[in-house]
Amino acid sequence: MGGFSTLGKRTAVSLIYAPLMLWVFWSGGTVLKIIMALAAFLSFYEAAKTAQAERIFHIIFLPAAGIIFIHSPVLAATLMLVFLLFLPFLLYSFGKHDPSRLSSWALLLLICTYVAAGSYSVIYLRTTFGVKHSLFVLCSIWVFDNFAYFSGVLFGRRRIFPVLSPKKSIEGIVGGLIFNLILGGLAGRLIFGRIYLYALLSVLVGVLAQIGDLYESLFKRHYNIKDFSDILPGHGGIMDRFDSIFYTFPVMCIVLKLLGLKG
Repeated sequence: MGGFSTLGKRTAVSLIYAPLMLWVFWSGGTVLKIIMALAAFLSFYEAAKTAQAERIFHIIFLPAAGIIFIHSPVLAATLMLVFLLFLPFLLYSFGKHDPSRLSSWALLLLICTYVAAGSYSVIYLRTTFGVKHSLFVLCSIWVFDNFAYFSGVLFGRRRIFPVLSPKKSIEGIVGGLIFNLILGGLAGRLIFGRIYLYALLSVLVGVLAQIGDLYESLFKRHYNIKDFSDILPGHGGIMDRFDSIFYTFPVMCIVLKLLGLKG
């Protein structure tokens, strides 16, 4: 009954989340910037709260990093540079009072960089490579996540990385990648006119989405938590919902650029 309840919550949230995100990605521009800035801010807040960071850290720096990074990359880069220059002194200050917290602060900084890069990459990919490519990457992530989940539930036997994510199975991942191959082939034929290339790109997105999920599992394992928050019933926090997006979009920006694909 508990599993069904969780699945029901996931489905209910997804029925709102999916159409909203499709509209946001289709609209692009200011709408997408606002949503990604909000996602970055909430993710930063969840991470800072999980790490039990001082209140000044997530009230002043994190919102500024999230919103400024999205709207002005140059100003944000300057802010990040200044912060990194003072980072050794910051870490020393925290570490001398409680050395055990040093690794937590270093990991928190890594999470902040990961979220900021991921958020901005969503904007960059949509602006540079167009709505079709941005929706292609987003839908490939969703298809992999969902079919990997259901394939794992139905056929999962062998765990791929039990230390980080006990429920992830090889069968689930293979199932997700098969459906990504199908999605990519259909998109390649009907939209882009290059079947094999986009079939492979969709599979690559699935692989990256899985790495992103494991990447976040590493964070959660370090902090000994199941989810970063419970803001999205059945899904966890914003970080839990956007983990694959934050990891996949930066890499796909590079891949699409190297392939010379246009919007």
